[in-house]
Formats: sequence, C-alpha cells, structure tokens
Amino acid sequence: MRIRLFAYGTLQVGHEAAHRLDVVAAEPATIAGFRLYDTGLGWPMAAVGEDHERVHGQLLTLAGDHTSDSDTAAAFAAADEWEGYDPDDPDGSPYERVVVEAVTAGGDRLATHVYVSSEQKLRRHYESATVTLLERGVWAPG
Repeated sequence: MRIRLFAYGTLQVGHEAAHRLDVVAAEPATIAGFRLYDTGLGWPMAAVGEDHERVHGQLLTLAGDHTSDSDTAAAFAAADEWEGYDPDDPDGSPYERVVVEAVTAGGDRLATHVYVSSEQKLRRHYESATVTLLERGVWAPG
C-alpha cells in the first residue's frame, strides 16, 4: 500500500515546504467533511466541518510503502516537524495527522493522511492566529 498525504497548503508541490516530502506523484483531490481556514500566519488550517464542505488540494504519493509504522514515521518525519505534530503527543501538537478518504479528479477514493487542527488548538500554540473561513475550500498564499 502506498503512503499518501493530502496537502492543502505549504506542503503542496510548488509551495515552500514541499521539499520536506519525497513525492513521487501528485494529483488534484478533495476531502469531504472538512473546512479550510486562513490562519493569518502564512499557512492554512483544515478543520472538521459539515459533510457537504470540501477542502481542495493535492493527493501526494510518497516514496516507500506502508508496510510498517516505522515506514510511515520515516516518510512523514520532516513534515511532522514542519507541522509541529508529535505522534507521541497529538493533543499537545498544533496539528494532528489523521487518516481520511480523498477523492481524486478521476473519482478514485483513496485513504490518505492529512494534517488537521481546530481554532482552539491553533490559538493555544499561536496567539496571533486570526482564523478566517475560506468558503471555497482553496488556499492561495498571500
């Protein structure tokens, strides 16, 4: 099974943090049941939303196979650091990496990891955050 990440912000191919992942393929995709926010900090945040809400981004396939927890940890190590995610302390991290279903432009439904947060959790870590809903579910760096 391939290791995948749904990226909707700075980890997308062509953006500032993309180099943190060993991406072998990228394609447009969406995740349902989430909404997207501009944090006012130079990056977005996805949070749980309503079933009809969508976040648009890229489904990234990473080098390696998901054959063990150590394979997954190695594939995400630099991205986890970038996102401030500590797998040993998800509640104390500003973002959490969870597995959801992404739908590609071609209609394929694939399990993928994604970094999510909440307004309360983000503000606990970044007092200057100004969370603004991006109604279209698309982030464009400012």
